[in-house]
Amino acid sequence: MKFAILFLAIVLGISLVSCSEADWVGPEYEGYPLLNPKITGTHKVKQPDGSYHTYQKADSGILVLTDANFDQARGDFKHLLVNFYSRYCHTWCVLFHPYYIKAHDKAKKQGLNVQFAQMEWTANKKTVNKYNVVTHPTQMLFVAGKTSPIQYKGPEGETGLLNWLTAQLKKLGK
Repeated sequence: MKFAILFLAIVLGISLVSCSEADWVGPEYEGYPLLNPKITGTHKVKQPDGSYHTYQKADSGILVLTDANFDQARGDFKHLLVNFYSRYCHTWCVLFHPYYIKAHDKAKKQGLNVQFAQMEWTANKKTVNKYNVVTHPTQMLFVAGKTSPIQYKGPEGETGLLNWLTAQLKKLGK
């Protein structure tokens, strides 16, 4: 028993020594478009009355949504795929985001009628609570005319996400 406790203390001691506070907090990831999206343009959607809804666009080409424009975006796009992430998620969100960008690029090349977007969930609690987003990252497909989104629960990677998205669009007859 004493050996097990000593062994555990040594293992934990090594772990505590090898992980600094900065490792727990995580780096700033300034170059990642997810945690600090660089707004490089806008995306305009013409309305029936001739006016435009304007959305911020990150350098990845993915829209950046907020509580203020989320419902508007749901009305403007027939298929809206949203990646809910947290700026404090320095592991899974950051690891998933390059796959999301690649899936976005491939979906565009394939001509899929889906608008990719991202929403930081700690600053947009109204939308996050409305759709019961409890983990991050979480991807949901919002379809015009449907009240409930379809949540992605598949393998990580752009291929898994793209295959799921294609299957969902096929089911919807789009």
